Amino acid sequence: MVVTDVITVVSLLSIGGIIGAAGFRRLFRLDRLRWERIRQTACRWHRWQTVEGGASLICALCNKKSRRINPARDPDGDSGSSGSLLP
Repeated sequence: MVVTDVITVVSLLSIGGIIGAAGFRRLFRLDRLRWERIRQTACRWHRWQTVEGGASLICALCNKKSRRINPARDPDGDSGSSGSLLP
């Protein structure tokens, strides 16, 4: 009887610890996202830099991400596929 009570108490404390840790992790994540949103709305003059091979832009001041509208240029100067060019 005593062994089953100890096992039950230890199990409940373990489950409570896991639930508590998950709750605190969620609260910290929500707080981080809230501060990130505040910082991004306060940044009026974004300093955009290209990342991910020129596929997207990121502000160097507030880390706000934005997708590129214009495709990045090829560093070799190739502007199109060779299938449309005449030989």
